[in-house]
Amino acid sequence: MSNKLGPLDGILVVDFTRVLGPPYATQLLGDLGAEVLKIEMPEIGDDLRHFAPVINGDSYTFLIHNRNKKSITLNLKKEEGRQVLYKLLEKADVFVENVKPETAEELHIDYRRLSKLNPRLICCSISGFGQEGPLKNYPALDLIAQAMSGMISVSGEDGRVIPTEIAVADFAAGIYGTLGVIAALYSRDRTGLGQHVDVSLLRSSLTILGQLAGVYLGTGRSPRPGDKKKIIIPYGIFETKDKPIVVESAGVVNWKKLVDAIGIEWLRDEKFATPAARAKNREELIPGLQAELKKKASAEWLEIFAKMGVPSAPILDLKEVFEHPHMIETGMVATMEHPKHGKLRMVGPAIKFSGTPITFRLPAPDLGQHTEEVLSRFGYNKEEVGKLRSQGII
Repeated sequence: MSNKLGPLDGILVVDFTRVLGPPYATQLLGDLGAEVLKIEMPEIGDDLRHFAPVINGDSYTFLIHNRNKKSITLNLKKEEGRQVLYKLLEKADVFVENVKPETAEELHIDYRRLSKLNPRLICCSISGFGQEGPLKNYPALDLIAQAMSGMISVSGEDGRVIPTEIAVADFAAGIYGTLGVIAALYSRDRTGLGQHVDVSLLRSSLTILGQLAGVYLGTGRSPRPGDKKKIIIPYGIFETKDKPIVVESAGVVNWKKLVDAIGIEWLRDEKFATPAARAKNREELIPGLQAELKKKASAEWLEIFAKMGVPSAPILDLKEVFEHPHMIETGMVATMEHPKHGKLRMVGPAIKFSGTPITFRLPAPDLGQHTEEVLSRFGYNKEEVGKLRSQGII
């Protein structure tokens, strides 16, 4: 039986994050049913509000990464603004921020202070390099973390490094931040106490290096761009008669399926029978395999491979992705109403629950849209709100 309330219904999150990865974490918490109060600087707001593409005065990137939130303007550089924040945090379950550790101390929003204010509070800090170590106060965004984690050094083709266009470090940190908060909430149910959740873009990037981290840790050799294709064979982009496709059939079972699908006897040779053997003999295997795949068009191969269960796919651009029947039927092309923009298209949720479904309840807010509404809930009358506004606090 389905419950319209999400799994985190009843959880109050105060969100002091900006740009991409950390706001993604708080959006995920909102999607899961938590109430999220987004704290932004008066007049300026989240930097992401100013990123292209801008549609009717609003950043579309901001709109699709800040749903299910209420916006409050609050100047935390002033003591009066911090006192308002403290009042919110006394009743909050979670506080998420993404400033440098030294900035958190300067703003008096570090965990040491906040845990005394509310021992049940879970504080999640998402920073470039974490709360410890010589780089903890060094500025870092996604590209910096990609470079420092070695991710760029292994990304590219045949020795030429190319950073990924996707903010991998940002989004990995955002997902880890969400995971950390949920685990801390579960722990609090048993202990009654909150805790500090420390997530960094650097550590998040390191944990998803996968087999390439294993190459160095196991052999002492630093892999270079294109090396993954030398370890996992066949893996990568292959040309066909008309356009390229991707094939990944490195395991024993999938390799047999690929050999059966292509139907060429020389591929059955023992020197190609195992992943290690294929890696050893890749200089012979890959050119021969590529020559065979160029004999048929991509659609022909993909039909054959689908029947034989060979892991393969066309290379889709984003128009093809978002118009694909599978994406539409599974809800990965989601829409929600916005009072200014009408129907907004966005990426649907990655997780599906049978009993407590994810819902898109609130469109991304205008800057400070909910300030008065939220402050009145926390005991501020109209005169007090007016005074805060005249002082530049909100």
